[in-house]
Amino acid sequence: MAEGVRVAALLGELVERVVPAAKEDAATREELLRYAARLAGSRLGRNSRGRGKEQESPNDDGQGAAARLHDEVLRVVRRLDIARRDPAVAEQCDELILMLLRKQSALQRPDCIVKLLCDLSGTGAAQGSADGLVTALAPLLQKGASGSSDASAIESLVKPSGRWIEPPTNSRAADAAENTTTTMTTTANRAKARDTEALLVRDVLFVFQGIDGHLIKFSPENDAYSLSPLVTLPKAQRKLAQKLCELGWLFRRISGYVNQTLHVDSLGLVSQSFSSALQSELTEYFRLIAILEAQLPSPSTRSGRTDADVGSSSSVSETSRAAGLTLRQLFVWSQEPMRRLRLMAEMADSARGLYGGALASSIHMYSMHGDPFVSTFVDSIMQKVSAPIFESIRLWVVHGELADACGEFFVSDDLDVANDRLWFDKYKMNATMIPGFIGRSLARKILLIGKSINFIRVCCRGSLEDHHDAATEVGADFARLATSEDADGEDGASQSQARQNGVPVRPAQGALGSAEDSMTDRRTLALLRTVDRAAAATNKRLRTILFDQFHLLRHCRALKQYLMLGQGDTIQYLMDLLGPQLELPASQVFRHALVSQLETAVRATNANLDSDDVLERLDVRLMEASPGDSGWDVFVLDYHLDMPLNCVITADAMGRYYEIFTFLWRLKRVEYSLASAWKMEMTTEHVVRELHGVRATLHKFHVLRNEMVHFTSNLHSYIMFEVLETSWDTLVKDLDAAVDLDQVVQAHDLYLASILDKALIGLPSSDDQAAAADASPFPHAGAESDAGDASPASPQAQADGNALRHGMQTLFDLILRFCSVQRRLYNVVMDQVHRLKRTHFHMVERTRNAKWAIDKDSAEAAKAAMERDAFVDPAEIEDAQRKLAQEYDANVRVLAREYRESLMAFLECLKPAASENLKFLRFRLDFNQFYESS
Repeated sequence: MAEGVRVAALLGELVERVVPAAKEDAATREELLRYAARLAGSRLGRNSRGRGKEQESPNDDGQGAAARLHDEVLRVVRRLDIARRDPAVAEQCDELILMLLRKQSALQRPDCIVKLLCDLSGTGAAQGSADGLVTALAPLLQKGASGSSDASAIESLVKPSGRWIEPPTNSRAADAAENTTTTMTTTANRAKARDTEALLVRDVLFVFQGIDGHLIKFSPENDAYSLSPLVTLPKAQRKLAQKLCELGWLFRRISGYVNQTLHVDSLGLVSQSFSSALQSELTEYFRLIAILEAQLPSPSTRSGRTDADVGSSSSVSETSRAAGLTLRQLFVWSQEPMRRLRLMAEMADSARGLYGGALASSIHMYSMHGDPFVSTFVDSIMQKVSAPIFESIRLWVVHGELADACGEFFVSDDLDVANDRLWFDKYKMNATMIPGFIGRSLARKILLIGKSINFIRVCCRGSLEDHHDAATEVGADFARLATSEDADGEDGASQSQARQNGVPVRPAQGALGSAEDSMTDRRTLALLRTVDRAAAATNKRLRTILFDQFHLLRHCRALKQYLMLGQGDTIQYLMDLLGPQLELPASQVFRHALVSQLETAVRATNANLDSDDVLERLDVRLMEASPGDSGWDVFVLDYHLDMPLNCVITADAMGRYYEIFTFLWRLKRVEYSLASAWKMEMTTEHVVRELHGVRATLHKFHVLRNEMVHFTSNLHSYIMFEVLETSWDTLVKDLDAAVDLDQVVQAHDLYLASILDKALIGLPSSDDQAAAADASPFPHAGAESDAGDASPASPQAQADGNALRHGMQTLFDLILRFCSVQRRLYNVVMDQVHRLKRTHFHMVERTRNAKWAIDKDSAEAAKAAMERDAFVDPAEIEDAQRKLAQEYDANVRVLAREYRESLMAFLECLKPAASENLKFLRFRLDFNQFYESS
């Protein structure tokens, strides 16, 4: 019906253009339209059915008219180059060219021929000029399309005008012609359908390669391929062609990504490998297209058919075979490439903007698909994509080299970092570049291997010749890994080990699934074994250098002996030598004098038995002084470390050693002061017996001093034995169990943190303590301590720790004040004793001179006593002792009260302590509940 409307409109426009008078005369116009309809239904229709009908038709004039019309149309087509300059008719011209090139079907579309004539004559599309002709032409055109001739319809169409073209008068010949026409029309329609499908198949094959065809073109606005609206196709064929066009759209997406990334060096080797893998798949895709194109009929086969060939049944069979590939066959052939290209397009879209390990992770996610086809296909892509990453891993774990100009590897370096910070700051892990098939734990192990190699080469100044054999074996493993020779399936134990290292492997499936792991999983497990072998060899070499060549454990013990005051005889002798100097203000203390005293103490004690390497590193440093500080407050023992020891015992660790030394030195100073007070008391006991008025006061000082000695001795014993020795034992075990340098450093850091915590010097924050507990690689770390020590410190625990530290400092200050007061007391007492002795000597001397021993009224006697610093009257001695006792009784009462209050507060802070050691310390400090009851 639609075709009839188009023909009627075009014929009406053509009649008005050729005969302008027909616009005014309706009767003439109607007659001309009927004549044109008759001509279109008979001459053009019969001509389009082929020469077979013309040969059988008795009307030679009809044959000649069709031939002339055919020649005229061909001449018009030759002038189409001029008509195509107008964009409005360009598509119609292309359509008509395709139809006219197909001889058998060119004249079956009279509407297109008439429209071509209308367009060439400069007219537009006819709109309402042929409304009366539509109804009349519809049955005629339908009959013409089916290949039949209806004489009654033609007669009714032309009879009212009185003028028509006579139909053939021989009825028998007319029937024969009608039957022949029907047969030839059916054959021609089939030939037309085959030719149209063949052209459509060829266009679809062009589209498969991203090339526009004559009938199918790409629309950038819609981002899709679409058929020309002028192409008349059955709905099924059109839908089938549109489905096939998806393959071309996918090809454009993939080829666009490949062209953008394949030769761009700045994107890195992983991106180029992925593009190369996609290009290889597209090459296989091109081979398939070549095979499909080989099944198409050649142009000579299509154009060499004659009208007579079409009319025979044998020629129909040959034409069917020559037609080759059909749309349905092409659709079946394209299903497998469609799946591949869809997957490739998805991977290409997900990889846009990514590079390096991030790109590999994006692609690896597709290998976890449950579809065996998808996982197998992605594995083949991943083998090429992961090749640059495996090569970077090989260079790093074998030679310690980073060949990563584009930042694709998950290990990065900072060339500005000094060598002493090589282990900590020079090499870092870029988490965003860790491939999904490696995992964070395995990546960390790979990072440590390369760091260890560079640490040995740069910091240890060691040779890797002993490491050469192991490196050769590891290099051979990587060579087998690159050729997939070592990528065999792993058992359950290997898969469990891989999961412990963070490697995402798929579990082996049972009877319902494939028990074979993917190639990527097998290569990852092989990589895990190779990395483990490389790590074992490298870490063994590093441990040998640190512990055998540089004697790390010896230096740790030296730090414990001197900076943690473990060498008791040397420290005590040093305090005796330095005591007078350290009593001076900090500004009057000089380092060179302290160094000489330190050397004297070392030579005079068992410290001289240590190795020269240790003693040469021992030194003295003076901290920055504050106003009012004495030499005791700024003195610190120092220990010099160089590479590679300073990479384990870092500057931060030395800062904590200084902090521990300062605390222990202050505790040792308190003990030293109490010991000096006891020595003074013991040496003057037999002298001060004569001063009966101050003996009670001296006794009070003696009792309070014993309480302080009890506190300091128990606290010192707790720190030296229950803190330092147990922590040292844990350090030795951890160092023996340490596998790599990170674990060695961490063992030492945990050792210092344990001392600071247990010695009440500093409690770590809850976050730091929890992180240290989680990151500890040693299963026995903290096993000998209480469960409460390993738990994160709560805010209340933080407050309790601060109170404990403050309480200890308060107690130390009170003890030092007490020692100072007692020293002044004994100085005053000794002065009075000496005055009393001089008084008795003065009295004896006056008696010998025959004078009164006591003469309070004699000015001469008073002057002589004053010169001798003696009492004039012995009664003054009692008065002086009474005043001295009252003064120092008040001092000792204040000191005793403050000390006991501070000690009780300290014991109260120890009460909620979770550690059993601290609970036992509290029991030792108040075993008889003396302070609790008071």
